[in-house]
Amino acid sequence: KLPLRVKRKAKSRHKPISDPNTGSATSQIATTPERWSGNTAYDELALAQKTGRLRRNSLGYSADTCKTVIGFGASAIGRVGEGYVQNEVTRDSYARHIASGRLATSKGHRLTDDDRVRAAIIERLMCDLEADVPTICAAHEIEPARFLDSVERLVTLAEEGIVDVENGFIRVRPEHRFVVRAVAAAFDAFLANR
Repeated sequence: KLPLRVKRKAKSRHKPISDPNTGSATSQIATTPERWSGNTAYDELALAQKTGRLRRNSLGYSADTCKTVIGFGASAIGRVGEGYVQNEVTRDSYARHIASGRLATSKGHRLTDDDRVRAAIIERLMCDLEADVPTICAAHEIEPARFLDSVERLVTLAEEGIVDVENGFIRVRPEHRFVVRAVAAAFDAFLANR
């Protein structure tokens, strides 16, 4: 049963997110790397970014440190220990599997060492706007030379002042945060082979 009257909402302690010049929240978020909302004290993603704990998975940005993502529903993608899995694509097929008490997983991809390193580099770029390629490679016991072709793809972006690249350390300039996907794409083996 619905109440006849709805109580007034308590005044929010969060500050509104708007640009003082334009009133646009979008312009403020896009141009201020350390602020994803108006008040970082209550914003879990902003706090995670500030402390270097921000992560990115198949669902988007997250402060969750769990590496397993379970996908529910037709065509959902999940991440488990050694790779990615995808559920049946059609609703009917998905429903038949679930109704019969079986998993609806239809395919998977086991990550290679190369995939893991590329994923780590891309995640750091997307979350921190920077990636130390030699350090990431060392953590995975892989020679950084394997990724030189990817770093070379950034030359044009460096010449345009979008990124700084020095000794394998890549930093996206904060004012160009909105093109971080283009920077990260240099390390995407799937895109490189298209």
